Amino acid sequence: MALNYAFANRPGLVIPSGLTWVGIETYGVSLPDDNLRALEARLTPAQGVMLMPKAFINFSAPGEIDDAHLAAAAHAQAEYAVRDPRVCGRSCGVWSGTPTATTWPGRPISSIPSAARSFR
Repeated sequence: MALNYAFANRPGLVIPSGLTWVGIETYGVSLPDDNLRALEARLTPAQGVMLMPKAFINFSAPGEIDDAHLAAAAHAQAEYAVRDPRVCGRSCGVWSGTPTATTWPGRPISSIPSAARSFR
């Protein structure tokens, strides 16, 4: 189960007890924060959290972050992940480069080599 960051702290959210882990988008946030804490409070002791930091650049967005900023954010979240016993891993939110909308000219992960190295 993967959650959009805005839904992780939603009142009434029920996490099925049969799930091993729940993924949460962590684009552009410093961890831990209220959304992550709220999600972790809803989990059973056997469940974990998979962090999903941003690993793509929207090259058409004015002021969009660059490769170095993505790499720094990925590194900071990796450092946090090893300190939080509920975090069972990370899965980068990668835009593959296959067009899903004509207005979003993303590029493959090879266009952000520093960030890509942060996920190895």
